Amino acid sequence: MVVVSQSVIIHAPVDVVFSFCSSPTGFEAQFPFKVQWIQRPERWGNGDEIHFNYRVMGCWLRHHAKITDFCSNSRFVDEAEGGFFSIFRHEHLFRPDGNSTVYTDTVTVSIGLGRILDA
Repeated sequence: MVVVSQSVIIHAPVDVVFSFCSSPTGFEAQFPFKVQWIQRPERWGNGDEIHFNYRVMGCWLRHHAKITDFCSNSRFVDEAEGGFFSIFRHEHLFRPDGNSTVYTDTVTVSIGLGRILDA
């Protein structure tokens, strides 16, 4: 299993940043590949399911995730259900810092074939 975390300061209030990040538009802006939506709500919420395809090196991959934890303007977690990864957990944390937001993204991932291959 590999855990990767990164924080950035975004010069906008936490409610604006959270609203953007918990929407399909915000997701597409941050995702490194073009998304082909299958199913998605307009705003994420606890228990919502997100299904999409994306292309990596010419191969189409399907991703199915569920929002397993959602606390408005504070955090949300999406976890993959099935698919390529045996574990895929993506936590989004939002912390106000004056008129800005500290946004921390933490991804926990494993393909289930050991630490060396996960890395």
